[in-house]
Amino acid sequence: MGFRSVFAVGVRVTAYVHGWVELDEFWVETEGDIDLDGFFDKSDVRRGYSEIRYTFHTKTDSPKEQVEQFIAYLERQCPVGDSLANPVNLKLEKIVIEE
Repeated sequence: MGFRSVFAVGVRVTAYVHGWVELDEFWVETEGDIDLDGFFDKSDVRRGYSEIRYTFHTKTDSPKEQVEQFIAYLERQCPVGDSLANPVNLKLEKIVIEE
């Protein structure tokens, strides 16, 4: 399950459980900055993204202030956002070669 899928599930569940906003539709648009010279070993720059930006789009009858409070809550609680914003231990568990 990718970032968008996990985030989408979290948004729907949180909106439903808390009853804060009615989301008729929503989608998240993402973009980021990456210097591919690091990936291709052409330069000693970071290999990953230096910034990831997202825009939350929605169709709703809920007041703008309520939607903004809901998004602020999501930003504080989202495990995907937390994992992207803070260092995470990344560990190769094993290598499996299928025949």
